[in-house]
Amino acid sequence: MDSWHSRSTFVLALAAAAVGLGNIWRFAYLLGENGGAPFMLVYLLALLAVAAPLLVAEVIVGNLGRGSPGASLRRAARDSGRSRLWVLIAPLAQCTALLLLAASMVVGAWSLVYAFNHQLGAFGAISMHDTRDFFAALLAAPLRSALWLGAALLPLLLASAAGIRRGVAVLIWIAVPLIMVLLGVLVKFAVEYGDLQAAGRYLFARQHLDFSPQSVLQALAQAVYTLGVGAA
Repeated sequence: MDSWHSRSTFVLALAAAAVGLGNIWRFAYLLGENGGAPFMLVYLLALLAVAAPLLVAEVIVGNLGRGSPGASLRRAARDSGRSRLWVLIAPLAQCTALLLLAASMVVGAWSLVYAFNHQLGAFGAISMHDTRDFFAALLAAPLRSALWLGAALLPLLLASAAGIRRGVAVLIWIAVPLIMVLLGVLVKFAVEYGDLQAAGRYLFARQHLDFSPQSVLQALAQAVYTLGVGAA
């Protein structure tokens, strides 16, 4: 049975799952729209009290079962003397993983479109109005979007077909350092050209009127999404 070649590769895989578009793109606007500091506090509490224990539980079950989500849960339930009904969690987790993959790949395809057009100089002197029209034109061309989606999925399909050691592990060792470099470039660009004071006021100001029970649910969901738990 194919398995992780080393512990460091597995840790990098977890890091790749955690450091993604959801934390770079989604978290910032959620923080700004849901009260800033109160949202951050609830998010950190949910991260420590809910998401981290779930991550530990998933790793323990996977390490014990060493198989698919269903096989791992079946073995864990059998060895611990628990109900076999725990296996019913597996299809839910697999559906969750599929939905997360679909959403992430759509955003990934959009990113490829913007990166390609940026290299062509399409955004050299573009206005906000033109940016909106560009995105609307992208959404209005399903065949074009499907082609870019295929381009985004191709590396994942090839890595999955090659297995964990020869495919997924190689992709991880390429992707994670690249992500770190891109984050560094993004931070450098933000420091040099961005308005850090305005960004700080938007993200961390205490806007209690914008914080609601729905904000608590969004903070909990973001905490789970941050560590990539719930998808086996």
